Amino acid sequence: MVSSITGTISRSFDPLASDQALVDTYAGRHLVLAIAPSYVPKSGKTTPGLGRPRSGTASRAKWGLEVSGIAAIDVDNHTAFHLEPVQTPSGLPASTPEDSKVRGAPYLCFLLDYFKSDCP
Repeated sequence: MVSSITGTISRSFDPLASDQALVDTYAGRHLVLAIAPSYVPKSGKTTPGLGRPRSGTASRAKWGLEVSGIAAIDVDNHTAFHLEPVQTPSGLPASTPEDSKVRGAPYLCFLLDYFKSDCP
C-alpha cells in the first residue's frame, strides 16, 4: 500500500509548484531570495556530484557533496519558505573566493529558470 501511494504522489506532485503556491498565498509583499550552501561529508568515489566544496566548519575545502537550500524570505512576516534543494555539479574547482563565480553558476541558473529567464 505504501509503495503505491508513494508512486502516485511522485508522478503527480510538483514540489516547486506547491512551494510557489504557498508563497503566493501566504507571503507578504516583500520577498528576498536566499541561497544557503551546505557541505555534506561523503566517502567513496562513485556518488554523483562528489568534489571538494568548502566546509564552513572546517574553514577549508573537503571531500564530499555541496547542496544548497533556496528559500523565499518573507520580510513582512519574518519567516522563510523553502523552495528547492540544489546540488552543486561535480567537476567544479575547489571552493575559493576566486572560484565563486563558477561555483555560483548552478544556483544562478536555478534562479533564472525559476523566474523563466534564459540561463547563460
